[in-house]
Amino acid sequence: MKPLALAGETGFSAMDAKMDARTERIRKGLEQGQDKELRRACQDFEAMFIYKLLQQMRRAVPKSGLFPDSHQKEMYQSMFDMEVSEQMARAKGIGLADRLYEDISRNLNQDKSHDDNRGELKNGTRR
Repeated sequence: MKPLALAGETGFSAMDAKMDARTERIRKGLEQGQDKELRRACQDFEAMFIYKLLQQMRRAVPKSGLFPDSHQKEMYQSMFDMEVSEQMARAKGIGLADRLYEDISRNLNQDKSHDDNRGELKNGTRR
């Protein structure tokens, strides 16, 4: 029987699947440029960032020894950090999602207008 990995190392398959789903949503949101998907993708990115931040902060705090280390404790802390990061991102968190959304939306709009102008020049028409 294979022992469970610690949450901070390779992660649990359910958490890895959740991260993979977020990564896919971010990619789709960027490719499609749909407003709702893009906002959700930015929130997912912020949630992943906050999750990693919480993990690193937890590692920086010295162990007190009050609660013994165990696989169950590591799993609970990892799941707790995941939930906290999701809730923070949905409640405007640290502002990263809003900033990303603004920047990506602006860049997508600039690319669209640039492509439109390029198409007009190829057709020989100009507004």
